[in-house]
Amino acid sequence: ELWAALFHSQSTFVAYTDGSGTRKDQPSGLGVVLVRTLPSDVAVGGSTTRDEVCYVGENCGLGTNNHAELSAVWRALTLVPDLRRPLVIRADSLYAIGCATNPLWKIKANHELVAKIRTNLSRRSNVTFEHVRGHAGNVYNEKADQLANAGRKSVSLT
Repeated sequence: ELWAALFHSQSTFVAYTDGSGTRKDQPSGLGVVLVRTLPSDVAVGGSTTRDEVCYVGENCGLGTNNHAELSAVWRALTLVPDLRRPLVIRADSLYAIGCATNPLWKIKANHELVAKIRTNLSRRSNVTFEHVRGHAGNVYNEKADQLANAGRKSVSLT
């Protein structure tokens, strides 16, 4: 019921993404914090908060940190399936942002994942990327980092 109200309102989704990985032969994890600020005309069961937040921490298989960062961006895109819906993706990975948005970026690995992201983005007109500094005290970015680490270790953390 809450997410139905979110999808029917006109505000923008903001996704904070992060990845956690070491080597390509070791487990990796993704973290996404999806934030939606509700317009004042949407009632949420007496809640006084206007932000609704969805937390996702998942294992994304064997892979490097770069694989995990890209996987987090992909997961953020899948969390907002409406291709017309405005979405801001805030990532602390310049690699992931570059791979997703710059067609001249040299892709040395993760070709299939980058292709999926770019194809999805080509169908959308309302996605913007913003770089945020990692480990700089941003609450949602820190939570995405925790979720990614938990996902890598296959631990549920919400």
